[in-house]
Formats: sequence, structure tokens, C-alpha cells
Amino acid sequence: PACAATAAYELILKTAPTNSVAGAVLNGVTVQLADKGGTNVAQGGTAITIALNKNGALTGITNLTTGTNGNVNFTNLQVGLAGTYTLTAGASGLKSATSAVFTIARGGTTITLASSTNILVYGQNITLTAHVAVAAPASGTPSGTVTFKDGGTTLGMGTLNSSGLATFNTNKISAATASHTLTAVYGGDTNYLTSTSSNLVQAVAKLALTVSGVQASNKI
Repeated sequence: PACAATAAYELILKTAPTNSVAGAVLNGVTVQLADKGGTNVAQGGTAITIALNKNGALTGITNLTTGTNGNVNFTNLQVGLAGTYTLTAGASGLKSATSAVFTIARGGTTITLASSTNILVYGQNITLTAHVAVAAPASGTPSGTVTFKDGGTTLGMGTLNSSGLATFNTNKISAATASHTLTAVYGGDTNYLTSTSSNLVQAVAKLALTVSGVQASNKI
């Protein structure tokens, strides 16, 4: 008589998550059916679910059914929150499998700074706009604040919106020098690292005064 097929007893993680950064696609996670001795069992139709040990904003397909070879490969997983985790694969009636601890680090960022005018006349209002973007392979939406600076002096701060933009308005930039070196510094958040923009050289002109029809240079 034909031998009975070996019964599946447990799940084995053939490949497990490794260290990564927030929002990056994890390396493929492969789960295999196995018998009590750890030998692969080729059996289709078993539903396998994977989950983290705590909330990590896990996205991607987390439920798959084994093919005839008895395994599934989860290829599009992303963990959105920085932290340390384990991943567990489970299936009804079978012993689950849990990965080793892996770390999701904060993702890198870049920041750019723009001014609303090329040449600022003293006393004129100016809008500074910073854009914070997440650097690959990380993904997601940064939050927090941006500090706007004139050299070593802090001009003010702005809060990032959902598009990664922060703005600051001022009319207090001095005309004592013809140019100012402005920068924007993103302070980071729990999932993304800080970054500093390139220097933006802002030209500043003195206000022209008119006295009885004669123009004179403002000495401010």
C-alpha cells in the first residue's frame, strides 16, 4: 500500500526579517510547513498569517496560502515605526515560528530651503519654505518641526504639514549686510533622522527713502 503523507506539525521560517529602516521593504520572509523532525512538508492549501510582536505599522500582504511545495513567500512587507521587533508566523493547528529580534532604525531625510524673493528689501515680509523628504530606502511621512536660521541666529520655527512642508514669515532680516546665509534644520522625529539644508544666500537691499523729492539711502 502507498505510504501516508507526512503530516505537517509546525512552521519554520526559512528566511526571516533583518535589520532595516522605517518604511523600507523588508527582505523576503519565507515560511515552510514541516513535520515534527523539521523536514519540509509539501502540502498546499494551508493559510499562514504573520504578525509583529507589537504595533509597528506593518503593511503589505500578511496572509497567504501555501502552494503544493508547502511554503509561502511574503515579499512586500514594510514596518513603518522605528523599534525592535520579532515576527511570528502562525497557522491553525500548527506550531508557530518566531524570528530573532530585528531592528527598524530611523530613516534618513533630506531638506531643501527656498525663499519667496531673490532680493529682499529691508522691512519687506519674506516667506521661507522648507521641504523635508524621506531618503530611500526609507519611506513614509516625516513630522515635527523645522528651525530656520540666519547664520548662527534662530529666526523662528515651522511645523511640517502632511506634504513635508514647513514655512516661516518674517520682516526682521537686517540690511546691515548685503547678504545673509540662511539654513533650515529638521529636528527629526521618532521615525526619521534630523537633517540640515544647504546654505541659501539671501540678498538684502536697504530701503530707499524719499525726502522732499530727493532719495537718500537708509542707514539701518
